[in-house]
Amino acid sequence: MRLKFLHKLLILTVTPVLIAQAGTMLAVLQTSKQEIEAGAKQALRVGSAVAEQLVQTRNQQISRNVKLLASDFALKEVIAISDPESTRSALDNHANRIGADLSTFVYIDDDGESDRATSALERHVQRYALTVLDNDGALPDIFSIVLGKSVYQVYTAEMRAPTTIGYLMLGFRVGDNIAKPIRKLTDLNVAILQIGATGINTAVSTFDAAHSHVPPPDLLNKQLAANSVYPKLVGPDEFWVTHLPLTRADERVFIVLASQKLKPLQHFLKAKDNVLAFGVGLLVLVVALGAWLSAGVSRPLRSLASATRSLAKGEYETEIRVASRDEIGELAQGFEEMRKAVASRESQISHQLLHDPLTGLPNQKHTIAVLEREIDSQAVTEVSLIVIKMQSLDRIGSSLGLHSTDELTRETARTIASVAGDGYFVACIDTNRFAVACCNTDLATAQALARDITDQLDLGTQLGSTRITLKSHAGVAHYPSHTTSAEDLIRYAMIASVDAKGKKLRLDTYDTGREADFTRYLKIVQDLPTAVEHEELKVFFQPKVSIASGELYGAEALVRWQHAELGFLPPDDFISAAERSDNIKLLTRYVIQKAIAAARQWQDDGFTLKVAVNLSARDLLDRDLFGYVTEVLEQHDVPTTRLILEITESSVMEELDLAVETLNTFRAAGILVSIDDFGTGHSSLAQLRDLPLDELKIDKSFVSQISADSDDELLISTTIELAHGMGLTVVAEGIEDEYSLRRLKHHKCEIAQGYFFSKPLPEDDFRRWMADYRPADYTERRSETRPFSPPQPSQAAPDTPGQMKKRP
Repeated sequence: MRLKFLHKLLILTVTPVLIAQAGTMLAVLQTSKQEIEAGAKQALRVGSAVAEQLVQTRNQQISRNVKLLASDFALKEVIAISDPESTRSALDNHANRIGADLSTFVYIDDDGESDRATSALERHVQRYALTVLDNDGALPDIFSIVLGKSVYQVYTAEMRAPTTIGYLMLGFRVGDNIAKPIRKLTDLNVAILQIGATGINTAVSTFDAAHSHVPPPDLLNKQLAANSVYPKLVGPDEFWVTHLPLTRADERVFIVLASQKLKPLQHFLKAKDNVLAFGVGLLVLVVALGAWLSAGVSRPLRSLASATRSLAKGEYETEIRVASRDEIGELAQGFEEMRKAVASRESQISHQLLHDPLTGLPNQKHTIAVLEREIDSQAVTEVSLIVIKMQSLDRIGSSLGLHSTDELTRETARTIASVAGDGYFVACIDTNRFAVACCNTDLATAQALARDITDQLDLGTQLGSTRITLKSHAGVAHYPSHTTSAEDLIRYAMIASVDAKGKKLRLDTYDTGREADFTRYLKIVQDLPTAVEHEELKVFFQPKVSIASGELYGAEALVRWQHAELGFLPPDDFISAAERSDNIKLLTRYVIQKAIAAARQWQDDGFTLKVAVNLSARDLLDRDLFGYVTEVLEQHDVPTTRLILEITESSVMEELDLAVETLNTFRAAGILVSIDDFGTGHSSLAQLRDLPLDELKIDKSFVSQISADSDDELLISTTIELAHGMGLTVVAEGIEDEYSLRRLKHHKCEIAQGYFFSKPLPEDDFRRWMADYRPADYTERRSETRPFSPPQPSQAAPDTPGQMKKRP
């Protein structure tokens, strides 16, 4: 049931008072009850201490009297004579004199029940004593004996004449002589209980008839030790109870002290009733006042609620009026002003929901709605969608500021809209993505329009005194050739724009079935950071050998990835994905860390090898890379000259000035720089002469043909000669046979790398390979006129790396 404001206000008024009052009452009552109970428990503890002291005093006094009696010369003489009648008469006289209920004597040479005992009780006492003595024990000074429902405390004393002739024992019946003094001193109920094999016997009790059945203490509960206070049900009522043993040496007889729990709480219960009556009266008064106040506040609010319901229905013409000059009147005035503002802002909100706030163009949501409407229209037979992705906006923002980035984005939107003209729908679907929807336009026309747009964007944009050129990549998708869904049409055009960037094209068209490849690409991009974090990527090492000496020169670090779902991924797949998704920084640093750590391990094993790591074009733009590399080298205590950074021609030429600056920084620190895959790009040695390089690697596609194509050998020899002229060390990769190796040595190539030596190996396998490796001499074994014959097709290097034997 929905509560009205009147009821809520009443609850708000009454509840705090009710909670405060109830809390105060409960606190007072609980505290009072706890204090009363604590007082009762303390009284029991004090009573227990008093009872214990009283019993100890009585025991000490009686025990002293018995020992004095045992030392009496006359009594010793009578007992020593061992005349039964004389002994009995003497014992009875002395027992009567000190108030004992029984007296007996046990000779230490008695073998059984003594014939001097005159009663069953005495015989019982004598049997107990003889049992203890037969077991080579010592009689306690005090012990308890139970006969029927009677409990006796027996006091013993050793009698010597001059050697020990036996023990004098006097017994006192336990009853009111103990219970009444304790009751008088403590004002507590007292009971003395005997717990035996036959059950529980009450020796004496000061409880009234209604509470005559006193339960024994819980002897099995170790937490209820003697003098502990705990609750017990005695008859129909609950008591606070404590207990202590009558005799310390015998815990079969207990003194139980009890105080009825309800008795000290009588005054508390009366006070409780008074407090409750006061609380109820106060609550009634508060409820009455709260109801009056709530009714006065809710009346104008009901009028205001009625007016706002009209506003919620869109009836903005109805004026809100409340005849009140207090805060509620001010609230009504505020609602009236809101009513006027809502009408004007509603159209603005609708516009902002469907448009990009920076460019004012329709956003992705609006674009999907337009595409769905056009696809569903009978008048539209085909729709082409162009997506243009702008590159390097983030770098522009970090260099010139966010304001410049915003202005550049707006200017780009104006350029696209100007080239597209009024006949096309232009939208901004992302921070750096624009879309152009072409209805009833074939794919070829859309492709031509996309080229016109990218051509215009390539001319650059004037931003103040600076002209900025942003790279753009366009993708085109078509309905119904590629899809019949508006969302898929946008997604496919975006995939095509990403493919255009990856292929280094300005324009690409969606290829049917490309979505599966793109999904795979996204999976790789998504999983790569996690794979690096959990070290799922493995770094392999392929050895490099000095051709002149046959000694190990170093190794190239090559990363491998066995994906849990996609299986083995070729390096080109995930490295290119890393470059396109800006994860290359993470991947490169991972490989550098592993490679330098491996170099340190080799050094510890006694191998001073260089390790080479590949850098991408993005790495050359990373201004923090140098600091990271030097930090890792210092961390592992590896000299900078042991590290080689391999770059490709294309990566250097992409941002030549910045790449040269980065490479100069590395070379100044002693780190070597190598140009990788030379011969596969569009540059020449002349173009590379100004680069800060130490090493040149000839691509394996030339080396693998050296045995069959003299043109390739001529190209290799010329390249080696020119590289030496520039002061560069030459590395040949892809060597798979001994003939190629000998020809390279003939042309004075310094370093060799390839399957002839070893395939790339995991670090542990590579260390074992190093330990087993033995250098070999690959000098040409025939004259220049009769060179070493190239291998015939049947003699070619085997498919499985590592099978060909090296000449020792």
